[in-house]
Amino acid sequence: MKNYGLWLATLTLAVGVSTSAWSFPSAKKSPEAAVADSGKQATEAYNKGVDEQKKAFALFAKNDTTKAMKGLEKAVKNYEKAVALHDSFPEAWSNMGYCLRNLGNFSRSLEVYDKALKLKPNFPEAIEYRAVAYIWLGRMDDAKAEYERLLKIDSTEAGELKKALDAAAAGKLKKGTW
Repeated sequence: MKNYGLWLATLTLAVGVSTSAWSFPSAKKSPEAAVADSGKQATEAYNKGVDEQKKAFALFAKNDTTKAMKGLEKAVKNYEKAVALHDSFPEAWSNMGYCLRNLGNFSRSLEVYDKALKLKPNFPEAIEYRAVAYIWLGRMDDAKAEYERLLKIDSTEAGELKKALDAAAAGKLKKGTW
């Protein structure tokens, strides 16, 4: 339709309706659609982070620490992308903290676990992982307090944390294990 403007003007005169009253489809997405898209993208970034994290821990098992650490860094970037798109994603926050902790960035991991726990206060994995960060920092009283808290919520995760506490007491806690 080369003469779209002429056609529109003719139709407007014939029908007697102003073109400003007409509705044309907008190129913009509705707020709901935009939120749904960002949630989907956040989930995709989270899943990529999980994949990178799994690969990294497989490398730890093979004693390839250098490659494992690079894999954890990739996982962190994916989790950061996920929470940038959807900041109410406790699993992404918790997994990011887990990777940061295993990278040795304990203070940042604690900040990230706190964000996960604000969103989901009784999130067993986040409580356990935060406790392990406390262990690495030598904050045994805080770690034991988290163990007591976790014991009331999830005995399985509390059992895992107890293993970490025992390993730390024996001087056998190592990266890639907890």
